Amino acid sequence: MGIPDERNASERLPGLYAYFTGFFLLMPVADLIVMSGWFDPYVLFIEPLVRSSLIIITAVVLRTAFGFYGSAKYILIVAAALVPGAVTALVPSFFMQNSYLAAIGVAFTVVLGAALSLFLITRAKR
Repeated sequence: MGIPDERNASERLPGLYAYFTGFFLLMPVADLIVMSGWFDPYVLFIEPLVRSSLIIITAVVLRTAFGFYGSAKYILIVAAALVPGAVTALVPSFFMQNSYLAAIGVAFTVVLGAALSLFLITRAKR
């Protein structure tokens, strides 16, 4: 039995975001250590940026989903679970096929989506 937490979900999101961002941003460092010597701009710059952006998008979508009722709520929750997995599989596959512009385009779209969702969520609080 744990102590019940009286905070609502919107108060927990910044802590969850900080935890997952730290976790996912250290994964490329672990990849570098494991692969010992193999690194490129994707592993050093694009992968951490895409992962942290996906965390922001997922947090905003989940926060929005809890305001809906019925099937729309469940569709948003499933989308928040599936889209990050699809994007984290899509960007590396483009890089492995030497389609650098496509990979950078998808990564840029994800980062732009994260920035837009943060902008919209901060504007909604005012």
